[in-house]
Amino acid sequence: MKRVVGLLLMGALVGANAQAAPRRVGVQVLWLEGASADQQRLDDFYECLLSASNLAEFWDGELAFRYRGSVVVRADETLTLAGTPAFVERLRAAGQVPAPVDGELPVYLLYGDAPIGEGACGRPLAATVAGQRAGVAHVRVNPPCWPGTELLRNETQIGMHELVETVDALLGHAPCAADGACEGQLACGDACANFTGLRCPGAPERTFTGCSATPVEGWVVQKVGRAGRATANCERCFACDFTVGPPGLQQPTSCGCGWSERQLGVALVWLLRRRAGRRSVEAC
Repeated sequence: MKRVVGLLLMGALVGANAQAAPRRVGVQVLWLEGASADQQRLDDFYECLLSASNLAEFWDGELAFRYRGSVVVRADETLTLAGTPAFVERLRAAGQVPAPVDGELPVYLLYGDAPIGEGACGRPLAATVAGQRAGVAHVRVNPPCWPGTELLRNETQIGMHELVETVDALLGHAPCAADGACEGQLACGDACANFTGLRCPGAPERTFTGCSATPVEGWVVQKVGRAGRATANCERCFACDFTVGPPGLQQPTSCGCGWSERQLGVALVWLLRRRAGRRSVEAC
């Protein structure tokens, strides 16, 4: 009898969790003056990424995304990542950047020419803006991180990269899920296949990544890996186990060793992901 009661209680808890509403995340792009030539094309990309792709599935139903558009703001060549939360606060106070929608976790992606990124292609930060928990990130537009490629190719992949890591940081994870092989680091082996394409209306027919001679269809995005949520894995070439694409795209459970989470069952998937989070690619 106790076992039956326990199973019923477990079923009720699982049902309650399944019905819990996902937390809403509102994403806004801020273009620094002089860098916004691709503003409309990037708006199309983010509408696709946040409204018509499987990106939210990376957080297993915990989050729901909404794109809140883009604005052009004054450039500031002294702007650092640490100073960006206060910078956004001032823009909001001046009415140049709208306040976030009630109940949403705001994320601000700042696109601009160097020195945005402070020597890197981009950087994420979990912070506080106007007394509210928020994410900010820098995305460098020019010079491009992949020389000889279109700026848009850099803006889509690096922006998606920083968005994922900013959200993970806000959730208390290490911001490394898009690093290593996932971002095409050749030191991790044949990583060019981890750049993939995303298609929606308005997307280019194909885009060269600069990593291999084969273009991807649509905008350039990249794979990410749940193992990068652990600080110990940030310097490792961990498995890139999540591919951005159409909703419901089938994903490997860990290291490419198995497929179809529905067939394996919830308990087995949970175990595989925990194990994958403690291993590098070399251990698979």
